[in-house]
Amino acid sequence: MAYVTLEKVSKDFGKTRVIDAIDLTIDNGEFVVFVGPSGCGKSTLLRLVAGLETMTGGSLTIDGVNMTDVDSANRGIAMVFQSYALYPHMTVAENITFGMRMAKVAKAEIADKLSRAARMLHLEPLLDRKPAQLSGGQRQRVAIGRAIVRDPSVFLFDEPLSNLDAALRHEMRIEILRLHKELGSTMIYVTHDQVEAMTMADKIVVLNRGQIEQVGSPLDLYLNPDNLFVAQFLGSPKINSFPTVIERIEADVAYVRLPSEVLMAMPLNGALAAAGDAVTFAVRPEHFVEASAASAVMQGVVELVEHLGSDTLLSLRTVEGTPITVRTNGVNRIRTGETMAIGLTPGNCQIFDSSGTALVRNSIQ
Repeated sequence: MAYVTLEKVSKDFGKTRVIDAIDLTIDNGEFVVFVGPSGCGKSTLLRLVAGLETMTGGSLTIDGVNMTDVDSANRGIAMVFQSYALYPHMTVAENITFGMRMAKVAKAEIADKLSRAARMLHLEPLLDRKPAQLSGGQRQRVAIGRAIVRDPSVFLFDEPLSNLDAALRHEMRIEILRLHKELGSTMIYVTHDQVEAMTMADKIVVLNRGQIEQVGSPLDLYLNPDNLFVAQFLGSPKINSFPTVIERIEADVAYVRLPSEVLMAMPLNGALAAAGDAVTFAVRPEHFVEASAASAVMQGVVELVEHLGSDTLLSLRTVEGTPITVRTNGVNRIRTGETMAIGLTPGNCQIFDSSGTALVRNSIQ
């Protein structure tokens, strides 16, 4: 295990800054996921940790040792790439042990490490096969095995499941999490898939345009995002958001006008706001409530019903034309064309100011 500290880390490609003065601490044994839209800098940041890119500014330490100018091979890291990068003419065993054989590690040690990695990754029956004889998931396990035998302080994963189908991605997520628990190693994982981020991470780092938007546990970020970008990026279907203004403030309660001419009262809890301020009101699809239990009720016509078995997604449109997505539990028998009442309670909703900063947070814990 190792802890990793980045201080004011930046990276320029020519005149373009892709990583902008990032500060981040990753604790011993943490599973940290870098997530964000394409081009946000997540893979570049991982490559800076790996030493595959040179920093423009800042410093990197691993276990308190400055690694900023240390060669990648001497940083005590192992990296698993999106492409498996296996030698096609070598067997599974030869691919896993190639690095050790090139370093002239003792044969007994090579055999011991190979046996351990093969057992952990369920590769024992496949050791004599070549990559062409393996499935995508098996090839990725071989790539992970090649990293394990290096006994790294930090594992780095760069979108390792992107080439797999949905079923295999789910299976490999479980395998990687089991491996993390068994090894207790520090792992940094890059993905554009928010499902991977939410289900795998101890800590998520949301990146946007080379900067960190928010760091925290998956549920903290999902329920209480610091800003509108994080709120809209995490969650599928996407959070419902309605631009509006604060009509008035009374006794630390802001009143905002929503579609269907609904006036919603939102406790400010000391947040600074004024009547006339432009804000964005937001509520997740699953956070609507029964109309009978609501503080305010909106109306919408059902345009699309998506039955997913475990839940049902409803696409509604208000009389003003505002689209709303609602997630309901189980099988919902409502049909397209029907009018539906959906309820809101203040504790399930959020408000973001004109800059996108959270003004009123979700109180769900």
